[in-house]
Amino acid sequence: MREIICIQLGQAGIRIGDLFWKRLCREHWKSLFGMNDHTNDDEYSEENLQSFFHHSEKAHHDDETKFIPRTLFVDVEHHSTLYSAKICNRELYDPKCFIFEQDIDSSNGTFSRGFYGEQSSKLFEKRKLVEVCDFLEGFFLFSSCGGGTGSGLCSQLLEHLAVEYPRKIRTCFTLFPMMTSCNGDYSFLSNNQHVVEPYNAMCSMNELTEYADVTMTFDNQALYDICKRSPHRLNDQVPNIVHMNDLIVEVVASCSSSKRFYSGYGADLCDVVRIIPYPRFHFFQSSYCSPDFINHDDNDTRSLQQIQQFFTAKVEMTQQLANAFRMIENVFSNEYLMTKCDHQLGRYMSCSLNFKGSWETKTVQEAIKAVKQSGRPRFFGWMPTGFKCGLYPQHEASDFLETERSILGNPDQSVCAVVNSTSVVDLFKKIERQAKLLFERNSFLHWFAQDGLTEDDFSQRLQKLSSLIGDYNEINNFVEEEPDI
Repeated sequence: MREIICIQLGQAGIRIGDLFWKRLCREHWKSLFGMNDHTNDDEYSEENLQSFFHHSEKAHHDDETKFIPRTLFVDVEHHSTLYSAKICNRELYDPKCFIFEQDIDSSNGTFSRGFYGEQSSKLFEKRKLVEVCDFLEGFFLFSSCGGGTGSGLCSQLLEHLAVEYPRKIRTCFTLFPMMTSCNGDYSFLSNNQHVVEPYNAMCSMNELTEYADVTMTFDNQALYDICKRSPHRLNDQVPNIVHMNDLIVEVVASCSSSKRFYSGYGADLCDVVRIIPYPRFHFFQSSYCSPDFINHDDNDTRSLQQIQQFFTAKVEMTQQLANAFRMIENVFSNEYLMTKCDHQLGRYMSCSLNFKGSWETKTVQEAIKAVKQSGRPRFFGWMPTGFKCGLYPQHEASDFLETERSILGNPDQSVCAVVNSTSVVDLFKKIERQAKLLFERNSFLHWFAQDGLTEDDFSQRLQKLSSLIGDYNEINNFVEEEPDI
């Protein structure tokens, strides 16, 4: 058993983290108080559950065991602590895991306030969680790099974790703000933006690059577009923050499936780390698809006979095989990508696919082979093109703790992809461009200077981001020489 400690930082991180824990409780038959809701859970699944949960010191009933999450909820901005306290089911968690410090001077929401602030109490609670672990594997950090707490405090915490626990895997699930002014459908997203979000995102990139082992990137605009195409929208309802966070939670739940469910054919978190070719190139993108999406897609009208051409004559074409092929194709397309990047302009370095539901191993292998032969996912010629795959059964989930109908529905089968592609540099270029527009005019720098972040610090962090972009461009533009025959 290897434990994972989850730390939610800032309002966005707490929103996502709370949905994630509700999801885990529903999948593992846990009630609001963490008690076993069903008696048919076998001993092995309960043992795996302890990767994310641990026994409480005192159960509600003497004859039952209570599990509580290994987690911390941290928020320091005055305008959001009251809201953060409301959205969490406090009876589900240990009361000590809530660290809400109302700093009345943090209303500017800057990176410097979170990065240079006093955080001794937060580090102390983190150490206590580590001490109760038998074999700690790593940390999950949920945050948005557009806010002050999610950017500054997350960066400071990453640096401390790298120093104190250098051999533990640090995985960040980071939500990036919109870097373009949008109208129409995206107006509610742009209206909620903070004016210094480009600065916060740019400043946090240094710690995400140097101290995180894996960074899962998400983009509000891309999440909104996926939710809008969902066939489970009721009466053309407008996607909201909960719907968009559902997509992020789906990725987190997929990445943690190997810890929570037994599978003889699974992709572990360590496997994702092993497929990173260079330490700085650990920014992953994700995508999700289910049969509901492909059946709702009017642009794909191919018949089974037309899909058969991608397979060898020996392979018998079935509806499940065709669905697997189309779903794998979709998770490599821009429409299902959870960041606004163009995959056609980049190349893949590695990929991990998690299949949930009643999948047959042979079907998945044949579908992956056909997609690779189609040439749609463009890998570097010098990189192994093996796909890390995981197959997990669809566990029946209870309906308690479900505050709103999921935008994804409850499909019998689904595919979640986690890919390492050079196309993620598009996201970094947007951050650099917007930060430079403000920095060249010295706009809003006084908010950061009052907490200790000087103009020279800004220049250095901007140069490091430009260096990262240059590294991605260099490997992306590398021309492979044809071998001599």
